[in-house]
Amino acid sequence: MTRLEARLQEPGLRVLSLDVFDTVLLRSSAPELVRLGAIAQAQARALGRPDLVQALYRARLRGQKALYDQVRGDGVGEVRHQAIIAAMVSACGLDDAAGMVLAAAEIAWERQALRPNHALLDVIARFIEDGVAVVLVSDMYLPQADVAGLVAHHAPLLAGCPLYVSAEWAASKRRGDLYACVAAQLAVDPVSILHVGDNPHADGRMAEAAGWRSVVLPRPWWWRWLNRRRDRWVRARLARLGWLVASFTSK
Repeated sequence: MTRLEARLQEPGLRVLSLDVFDTVLLRSSAPELVRLGAIAQAQARALGRPDLVQALYRARLRGQKALYDQVRGDGVGEVRHQAIIAAMVSACGLDDAAGMVLAAAEIAWERQALRPNHALLDVIARFIEDGVAVVLVSDMYLPQADVAGLVAHHAPLLAGCPLYVSAEWAASKRRGDLYACVAAQLAVDPVSILHVGDNPHADGRMAEAAGWRSVVLPRPWWWRWLNRRRDRWVRARLARLGWLVASFTSK
């Protein structure tokens, strides 16, 4: 954290911006495809329909990919959780009430799977005491209220901090337009904002392209190695089943 602490001492800094997932709230090294499979299991249990696990997982993979492909093709907008759930409900022949169960089960799963980044929070706490303003900026399909609830549960220090979620703003860090939205809302010079996140592109290069300062704090090398290794294995297995094409991503 010494690099971040040094950047926080720079003159002219008014706002500290924090990425949420894999920065403030940490995931295990399991890749996204494994996470979505575990969520499908939790959703099937919540519905009382263990027979639906595979159908829910396939529907999630296909629906989520189609939605992100559309956003990438349009070059604007962002995927919302409501649309992902609607695609799953339609594909599995469920009703709206079941859709609400699916959404709630996913949030409950995320709450138990995430853990706080104590090392980062300890650093932030010292600078909050010195009067540095903190905001949270996340590329995420979940509703802002649900992300805020996860932050409040695991990192109460940051509960109540302004939160900007890509799904709510139809803009993203990975494309860069979310940074302009946040700077306009804060009414500050972009160069007075320091953004901290784990993704070299979305949290590093795109923040700096928007005129912000940035510090990239990637997950440890062993985490990234395990994540990539397992991701390749899962992708290959799902491709053999015909459930997935290699280009699946929500980044």
